Amino acid sequence: MRMSHRKKIFAIAAVATFVGLGALYGAIVATSAYIDNQYTSLHQGCSPRRTTHLFVIENDIVQPSHTIAARCDTLTIKNMDDVDRMMAFGVHDHHMTYDGIETRDLLRNQSFSVTLTQTGSFTFHDHMNDEVSGTFEVQ
Repeated sequence: MRMSHRKKIFAIAAVATFVGLGALYGAIVATSAYIDNQYTSLHQGCSPRRTTHLFVIENDIVQPSHTIAARCDTLTIKNMDDVDRMMAFGVHDHHMTYDGIETRDLLRNQSFSVTLTQTGSFTFHDHMNDEVSGTFEVQ
């Protein structure tokens, strides 16, 4: 039984799609494993017992404005204002990634936390209102 030209093209396209999806799946799995390994290596040596440092945003003011923490402590930023925030690490328009986060949206009463794995002095701010900012030092 002979296959028509149209059926041959369809069969080739189906195989190519299947192979392409397999390659895409493989790339996704490899990328996910890489990210997991990077995250694990950053947190390696951190014990589950850590101090949490809380920054609260209220009336467009971050309290405290600065904190000093130890490596592996946790930093939490909480938005108590009625304004939605887009929190970013780094100075305004020169964002950086800290613990896998560059920016994070915060609605009222929302918070997010990062594990302080990188040592040094750092800044965070509301990208929509860069006067709402704070600093932290990780020793």
